[in-house]
Amino acid sequence: MKKILAFIVVIAILYSCKEPKKKVVNNTQSRIDLLQTDKDFSELTSKEGMKTSFLKYLDSNGVLLRSDNFPITGAFAIDYLIGFDDSGYSMMWQPHHAVVSSSGDLGYTYGIFSVKILATDSLIFGNYVHVWTKNKNGEWKLALDSGNEGIGEQ
Repeated sequence: MKKILAFIVVIAILYSCKEPKKKVVNNTQSRIDLLQTDKDFSELTSKEGMKTSFLKYLDSNGVLLRSDNFPITGAFAIDYLIGFDDSGYSMMWQPHHAVVSSSGDLGYTYGIFSVKILATDSLIFGNYVHVWTKNKNGEWKLALDSGNEGIGEQ
């Protein structure tokens, strides 16, 4: 009887040590969804301005990397956006690529952005990267926004 009980305990211990199955998502569809989210984000920015779109898409713990600033995080990023005057320019971007983790809850997009300065009618181009996380409702939220000018001006 003791041998049977010991055997059951050993089996129970071995079974409890088994690595749980990892959730694997359809990576192709996740990448398509993430690219579409970034395109929708750009379209909203173009139509309603940077402040409105970033407040909609930025995660509550999101990080903004801006020139001449330390990283602006979480509530500070939201406060920064609320106080930001975006009336002097229009902005848009085109995502070129997306990568999504195998678990489907983390990804990034990158591409080229353009900013039109309304007062001078000049265009500034640059590169950007967005890091995204999926929230508990299954929505992609912007975890990190960064970019740099440098492709040229027209």
